Amino acid sequence: MSDHYQQFESNQPPPQNLYRVVSIEERRQALSNAVFATVASLQGRVESQTDTTATVASGTKPNHTLHLILTVLTCGFWGLIWIAVAFTQKEHRVALTVNEFGQVMTQTLT
Repeated sequence: MSDHYQQFESNQPPPQNLYRVVSIEERRQALSNAVFATVASLQGRVESQTDTTATVASGTKPNHTLHLILTVLTCGFWGLIWIAVAFTQKEHRVALTVNEFGQVMTQTLT
């Protein structure tokens, strides 16, 4: 028998795991803190949230109806601006998930 196995047989507790399973309340708090920080840094808004996941969005989509009306009224001139706006003005989403160990993981969706 190796020394590793003898260590456990000598009535010593096994080494602590690096990760411990946390309660749902601790997971909610960890997610809440991460959502707060993400919303503040992205200047975004919370689109959806459950006990263990959240989606934060920032930016806006262009109002295509308004741009179409302006393009027609300006005989097509506004179309150049509309194209520029359509390529630069985007919505960005970030998914936040907290695992059973209380670690928050971030994934960029768009």
